[in-house]
Amino acid sequence: MKRKPKAFFAFLLSLLLFPLLAGCGDSMVEEPVPPKGGQEACVTESTRKNAEERIISGLQAAGNSGFSLLPSLLAGPELSIRESQMKVANATGQPNEDMVIPYAASAVFLPSSCLWPRSITVLSEPTGNQYSQRVLTFTQPSPRSNYKLWSEVVLFPGAQLPFKASGEKRIKFGDQLDAGLIATPQEAVSWYANVLEEGEKSPHLHSFETGDLYLEVQELRSEFSSALSASKGSQKEAFSPQYSSAKILKLESGDLVIVQINSVWTRNAGKGGTAKPATSAEKALFSSSKPSQFLTAKYVNVVALFIPSSSKGTKIEVLGAEREPVSVKAS
Repeated sequence: MKRKPKAFFAFLLSLLLFPLLAGCGDSMVEEPVPPKGGQEACVTESTRKNAEERIISGLQAAGNSGFSLLPSLLAGPELSIRESQMKVANATGQPNEDMVIPYAASAVFLPSSCLWPRSITVLSEPTGNQYSQRVLTFTQPSPRSNYKLWSEVVLFPGAQLPFKASGEKRIKFGDQLDAGLIATPQEAVSWYANVLEEGEKSPHLHSFETGDLYLEVQELRSEFSSALSASKGSQKEAFSPQYSSAKILKLESGDLVIVQINSVWTRNAGKGGTAKPATSAEKALFSSSKPSQFLTAKYVNVVALFIPSSSKGTKIEVLGAEREPVSVKAS
């Protein structure tokens, strides 16, 4: 039987349109194979810029109330953190300056592999306020999904990066073990969680240049310890590393590890006492109006650790962090 002309032309048109439709979105749909000689790399700087522009404009549109927009823009710890920041901003009327993402990039780390999942890491340009320099991580889990912002780590004031961070680089991402590091990424993450939890009692404290997150946690804990001692109360913050989702950049001088570490801070105000929120953010998230002896605050922490090679350094450096309460309840 002869094919009818109309059916033939419809079939031909579908073949012509398919590659055009497949290229829509901020991330091109590509086969997971290395590019041939003379072809573009799998992930380009223009791909990164398009993804970042879409995410930043989407977050601006979301403001402090567009919660339904966030799942299409954010993933991983950043989704929980941004939702909490928006709730706190609504309750206090005080927007968090960390919610504004600096756009200009001083360094871009693109994946050298054409496989998925993919990650892109960006170091933003410093602004007038040194607090606003960030390490941004974007992820794409599969060929037909858009890039999303996975984390936004704020560098500590005056942090000195122990690696070259300018221009555009192609690097390996992943947890392949390299000989010569002073610790494996998994060891470093586990040790640092223990340092945050145990403080000066941790056997791993001497392995780190601890940074401001450690100081913040210890200071808050010390303040509450004094308040709770009067009523014979107690407190405990347990830290749980989410190592399986860590983003690991294999650099010449060591590994940069971006990792989520969840924590649960429980407080017992003692018999007859009332447990209260520790910060303005906790207070904004605390919904109970009834006094309670017990309070549980859940936090999402994201930290940037640099593990040097044994020839480059002797301690693991904590370069920056993001810490946000996401749930505060009487218990």
